[in-house]
Amino acid sequence: MKTCVISIFMMIASLAVYGQTRLAPIIISGYVPDSCLQQTTDSLEIFFHQRYNQRLWHEGKIYPVRIVGNRFSVTIQPSSEISYFQIRKAVSSTRLLKSIESDAFLVNAGDSIFMNFKTPNEVAVSGKGSEKINYQHFAGRLISSWGAITYIKGYKPEHIAYFKKLAADHLSRTMNELDKIRPFLSGSVYHVLRYNTAATISSVYAGRIRSNIILNDFLVGDSAYIELIKSELQVMDLQQRGFAATDSDVINHASAYTSYLADFAMLYSQVSQKKRNPPYASVYSKIINDYSGPLRDKILAHSINRYYGILTGPEFATQALNIVQDPESRELLTEISKAKTSGAPAYDFSFEDVNGSKVSLQDLRGKVVVLEAWFNGCTGCTSLAERMHPVIEHFRDKKNVVFLSLNVDRDKKRFLEGVKSGKYGSKYSKYVYTNGKGWEHPMCLYYKWTSYPKMLIIDKEGRIITASTMDPVNEAKKKELIDLIARNM
Repeated sequence: MKTCVISIFMMIASLAVYGQTRLAPIIISGYVPDSCLQQTTDSLEIFFHQRYNQRLWHEGKIYPVRIVGNRFSVTIQPSSEISYFQIRKAVSSTRLLKSIESDAFLVNAGDSIFMNFKTPNEVAVSGKGSEKINYQHFAGRLISSWGAITYIKGYKPEHIAYFKKLAADHLSRTMNELDKIRPFLSGSVYHVLRYNTAATISSVYAGRIRSNIILNDFLVGDSAYIELIKSELQVMDLQQRGFAATDSDVINHASAYTSYLADFAMLYSQVSQKKRNPPYASVYSKIINDYSGPLRDKILAHSINRYYGILTGPEFATQALNIVQDPESRELLTEISKAKTSGAPAYDFSFEDVNGSKVSLQDLRGKVVVLEAWFNGCTGCTSLAERMHPVIEHFRDKKNVVFLSLNVDRDKKRFLEGVKSGKYGSKYSKYVYTNGKGWEHPMCLYYKWTSYPKMLIIDKEGRIITASTMDPVNEAKKKELIDLIARNM
């Protein structure tokens, strides 16, 4: 009898746990007319994020979209009440529909979304939860239309007033639309969308008012304009700190908001110190002094990951781990430290070259590997590749150094076109790509790469020398890079 009673209680407990954790599935279905299918040979896929992070948007699960009789249906089992998805082309990774957060749509467990495509970029959405999708699509298109506005030339104070009015208009229009659907939303979802929308508009506004004033490593332009920018940033800073989110759902799920605050801390330091690359200590101090608790932890983790290898390194990741309590942020900082610290084993990669042959880290043992990661169309990547030419030329006759040019496009055609252009490496470089996995290749995920170009230098034993992008922007930096490679040969 005792055993039976224990078994019953165990059954009840397991059912209770199951009831708490098993959420209703998300269904994303739709209709794609022949006119749309005929415009592309690229298939579609759903890119789903259980916990969306704007800086790590490429970390998610891919669900292929199988279209039968012009219809498709994808069922997803979420692990949290709030999650995100993108609908995109499978090979090119082109996202079809505009949204607030990197074209990712917030969705709730139990939503059943039906998408009726008119054109590849125009869709009518219906079904349970469609109000959220339609709002995000509206807001995303409105904000992106601002992005299409040509930059105003010159540095005049009236430009700030112009962009400020535009930002206020966008904020008013989006908030009015959001309030219309508030009866269909839970309180937490409403606030997540509200913070994401306001943060995205603020991000575009901040980018506009500082556009082109940071040249090389210094602020340039009309002094009155720069002083006005400083004043405007101080007002924004005061407002943002005064209305800092305390709601756990906003902190955990409004990634556009936490990413924006991380970027704002950098912009504030740039303008305050009149430097494009201010000491990261000033950015770090601003974040820990202005915010607290889980919000501070999210902002700090976003910032350190974004600027690791550019302005910051393992010392700040270690410092942050002494104060950060949020589990997700601690995990990110720990993974960064583990992957990027000098002396750590490099990711054991295996790539495909232009001829389809495999090139692995094991194949390159005994050689110093200088790896540059790029994608076709990346202007920063072509600039770095051009500055690397003298460095590669210096070692052209050395057999124990290899310059590996890694393309992260999913489409092999884009990879081959980039190689053929000659813009992304040297004739002495060895060209490889991520085997059709793009930015979602395990190595890109391992190093938390969120933008390009990126650089790794690996020693002859397969250990990290540096995960910093050592850009040879001048003679001193070029000599520093050459000496570093030479010391490890």
